[in-house]
Amino acid sequence: MQPFNNELHDKENSEQSPSTPSSRRTLQFLPPNLTQTGPLPNQMKANSTKKDQHDFTQSEQDESSLPENLETIDVGWAEEVFSALNHQLCKVAASISDHDSLHFDKEKCQDGEFNLVEFLRGGSQGLRENGISFKCLGVIFSELTVSGLGGKRLHIKTFPDAIKDSLLFPVNFFLKKFVSCTPKFIIQNFNGIVKPGEMCFVLGRPNSGCSTFLKVITNQRASFMNVSGSVQYGGIDAKTMEKHYKGEVVYNPEDDIHHATLTVGQTLKFALSTKVPAQRLPNETKQIFKKKILDLLLRMLSISHTKDTLVGNDQVRGVSGGERKRVSIAEMMTTRACVLAWDNSTRGLDASTALQYAKALRVLTNIFKTTMFVTLYQAGERIYEQFDKVCLINEGRQVYFGPASEARQYFIDLGFKNQPRQTTADFLTGCTDVNERQLADGVDPATVPQTPEEMEKAFLNSEIHQRVKSEMAQYRDYLASENKDREEFLNSFKRDRNIRSSKKSPYMASLFTQVKNLVIRDIQLKLQDRAGLIFSWSTAILVAIVFGSVYFNLPTNASGAFTRSEYFL
Repeated sequence: MQPFNNELHDKENSEQSPSTPSSRRTLQFLPPNLTQTGPLPNQMKANSTKKDQHDFTQSEQDESSLPENLETIDVGWAEEVFSALNHQLCKVAASISDHDSLHFDKEKCQDGEFNLVEFLRGGSQGLRENGISFKCLGVIFSELTVSGLGGKRLHIKTFPDAIKDSLLFPVNFFLKKFVSCTPKFIIQNFNGIVKPGEMCFVLGRPNSGCSTFLKVITNQRASFMNVSGSVQYGGIDAKTMEKHYKGEVVYNPEDDIHHATLTVGQTLKFALSTKVPAQRLPNETKQIFKKKILDLLLRMLSISHTKDTLVGNDQVRGVSGGERKRVSIAEMMTTRACVLAWDNSTRGLDASTALQYAKALRVLTNIFKTTMFVTLYQAGERIYEQFDKVCLINEGRQVYFGPASEARQYFIDLGFKNQPRQTTADFLTGCTDVNERQLADGVDPATVPQTPEEMEKAFLNSEIHQRVKSEMAQYRDYLASENKDREEFLNSFKRDRNIRSSKKSPYMASLFTQVKNLVIRDIQLKLQDRAGLIFSWSTAILVAIVFGSVYFNLPTNASGAFTRSEYFL
């Protein structure tokens, strides 16, 4: 059987040309050694080995080549910068002595075949030629059903309520043992597949089950009563993934939760310190690796100017909301995970910043071949165009899962009225809202599915669902016959794990490395939180003075010793 072909829809890269402003902007933003030999990365010519190594080292230290204020994210520009660094690293790798442990084909490197994606994931061209590839896993889920406990009505308690609760506590305690709550289905019978290099847009009204779906896909199941069905990551079941490879499936919550008193650079350095692979380019130390990747992430997401700025929060002044969102994206990049889920990550952002965020996710998916799940409540048409597949949820029912380009026409064919001035995301969500959707002129309402159950049934009988089932069956056959994705993933995970890390540990770094980095971060938090530091020291001094004053004028004989001892009781 032929290997399963992963389709990657790169919508933005093909639109850029050497004459576009994006390409000209690339020349301005690239380091000097990447632009001195030609206008574009693919036109560069290799110079002497010594000069290449010197130029590359100099470009890491030269911050003057970075723009002072980067406001937008351009997918084509980011990928051109990435390609340029690809070429530069290729020449550095080609200059390595043939006596090193890993050998590189210099002719291939001169042609630009060295893959920086493999380098960022801890591999190299030499490892790939030996049959070792980087990690990428597709996600296939079938009959996925999640149930939980229903919510209860909360009210403001008064003093009589507190007395009543105290008296009835023993009774309520025993009643909970014998009276069971009725479970509520949050999502039911979800089926689909998202391959490496694809982005899935999860749509639905609030409380429809979008966040639940993302949490279950990323193995965040502790808050649910029961989860049934199957979720596989390249042939690896969910339990095995949770036990041994939990760091390869990550979930980004709706809020950007960071340590406010750490700078952007310190935040990313800590994340990188716990995810440095054991296998790197020859003669490359951990410090060089972290510095190189940190510079790359800051450049790609246009936040180089915020490297020494506090992340901040609602109380501490720091970077803007859009920049803080990009810090979250960069942090997710450092995990080098295979499956990523983003839960309403554009909340509070303006339309322009939300578009930049979506493009940044597209860059991440294109470069790292990750599997991406994203839910957004308000998405413009250009944001919608970044995605490959759409999953539409209506009160816990999957009413559509398939290509994003065919979703609008599917609901128009069902009989819903097309709104030309309405974005596709709003149109799809509106079809699940009784008060918002409209039927097309001349359509019999009895023939159009109205309830979530009817819409689910219509989708299960559709031609798009049959194609999804066929795609899932093809992927299962591929995993059953070759299982190449799983073997490559396991080999890559073993190669990246630190030599001192336990084989049973799901973490890449050793225990000593984790403790060391946590201690360093705690010291940084203490020193940079000036208000907290001053308050804690002032409190300690004040308490010492107050308690020390009780010893004044006490006799220094035996009776005084007895009095002093009483203060310790």
